[in-house]
Amino acid sequence: FVKPKEVDFIIVHSGERYDFLLQSKKSNDSKLNYWIRAETLEDQTATNKRSGGPTDMHLAEAVLHYGTQDVIPSQYQAIKSASKAVIDGCTEESWCAALNCPFKSYPASRYNINCTDISELELLFQTKANELPNEDGREKVTHFFHFGFLGVSTSSAINGRNFLNPSAPPQLQPDQLQTCPDVDCESKEYECICTNVVKIDKKNITVEMVLSADKDFSHPVHLHGHSFHVVGYEFGSYYDNGTVIDPIHPDVDCRGDAKCQRPTWSSSFDKEFRVSGTTVRKDTVMVPAGGYVVIRFITDNPGYWFLHCHIESHQLEGMAVLINEVNSEHPTAPENLTRCGNYYTPNGTPDPTSDSCVAATGSVGYLLLFVVAYLLLN
Repeated sequence: FVKPKEVDFIIVHSGERYDFLLQSKKSNDSKLNYWIRAETLEDQTATNKRSGGPTDMHLAEAVLHYGTQDVIPSQYQAIKSASKAVIDGCTEESWCAALNCPFKSYPASRYNINCTDISELELLFQTKANELPNEDGREKVTHFFHFGFLGVSTSSAINGRNFLNPSAPPQLQPDQLQTCPDVDCESKEYECICTNVVKIDKKNITVEMVLSADKDFSHPVHLHGHSFHVVGYEFGSYYDNGTVIDPIHPDVDCRGDAKCQRPTWSSSFDKEFRVSGTTVRKDTVMVPAGGYVVIRFITDNPGYWFLHCHIESHQLEGMAVLINEVNSEHPTAPENLTRCGNYYTPNGTPDPTSDSCVAATGSVGYLLLFVVAYLLLN
């Protein structure tokens, strides 16, 4: 729960969930039916690349009803007509508020809406001091992950690598896990279609992750295994028409590498991040185009955890990485648990000689990746 924050709109990105209190009527309001409307965040001035016409806006509409008598379909239009759209009340004299914008602000020439980003929220019930991922007596490591279309054929990738599904279940058969080679993805692009694994070996240390995005797209990033603290949220610089200026935020340095394989802080970076008891916690956060988000958590949950963009097509193309947290303390699987390749014999008993994964698994994933990429790029 967070401290009360009154807004007119909540922007929900893929993978996010919100609980909220909806103020639908006042004590002197006798209305029992309200028109509920959700719409996708589309630029109505843009052109649809497929149809050549204006960008489509997708809507979901419903009736919020108080009372014991059901609402019949013939009443829907009358209820809609009697309900004033919230955006109609967003005027120059009375601006509206939106939570979780994927950009710094709405174009003032077209909208009277102020944005509040997630990092401005505060927890209602504070995190205990000994559970805060700060540096006070606790070791800290920082990892950078750049989300962009920098993989093979400019497909979705993290740090220039397209994630390939593991050739074996990492938790069950780690000895058969084939991970990314340490190569330059500029010169050996196809070797960077691989299972990208980042190891974090020490337990109970603070992990800081810097999640950055190029100027072309915002990405809802989800981490399995943890709820993290959002300690920093930075947008890029914008032209007057709302497009992002810099390909990558000036605070992030790709070291002159077009694929941004080993990003780090730029030499001019001078910000400090701290976690307090009220710092908001999430498991999915929107990384703004041309900007970055800084998150922190404590390595108190050993295992393999998936970090990925929650836009399905981006994830399928390879915008993901596997976090190997405290490998020495991974929980062990039951001894008789069926493993990949552990086939059953005709009489119904496990075949102990077949304890390896099918070699074609990697190739199937490789083929699927390129089929999806081809369909998306054409």
